[in-house]
Amino acid sequence: MINNINKSRVKGKNKGIFFVIGFIVLIFILLFLIQMLNEKEKNTSGLQPGTKAPEFKLQSTQGDIALKDFKDKNVVLYFYEGNNCQACIDQLEELNNNLDKFEKLNAVVVAAVTDPLKYSQEVADEKDIKIPIMYDPNHQLGDKYGVYNVPGGMDMGPVDTHSVFVIDKDGNVKWKEISVDDMYVPLKSILNELENL
Repeated sequence: MINNINKSRVKGKNKGIFFVIGFIVLIFILLFLIQMLNEKEKNTSGLQPGTKAPEFKLQSTQGDIALKDFKDKNVVLYFYEGNNCQACIDQLEELNNNLDKFEKLNAVVVAAVTDPLKYSQEVADEKDIKIPIMYDPNHQLGDKYGVYNVPGGMDMGPVDTHSVFVIDKDGNVKWKEISVDDMYVPLKSILNELENL
């Protein structure tokens, strides 16, 4: 009888321990999800349409480039995560393959990446990329545009995440897309936006 009482107490204690552990795990999961949602919302905002686009002057695969160099042109600014990211390079190639469409809409395309310039030059040479690829050291451009260190994406560390901005010839952000999870170039949306300028 004493054994049955002791077994009952042990079972009751075990149930209590499992309940407490389960409750703690649930709390941690909820806190993690809340943190991720807050970070995602905070970091994916980027510059809002209607905002004056921050000026930049950076080295690129085609020499120094500044936003003011494209006076009277619309600019498509493409941030990507790295030259070792095949999906990013595929997107860069897609933009490159449609340069004639951008030209017809009075637009130029420029890209920005945090990788050193020599790696971007290798990609440009190998893939025959005509788009100037800017080197964004210390995330100075990505930080200005609100795309630096966005959680999610490809978990490549603190980089400028895959993002596209359409800047009109007056230097205003007219449209943007920051893709944390999806890796594609919204070509149709970009062209539609340029047609409306």
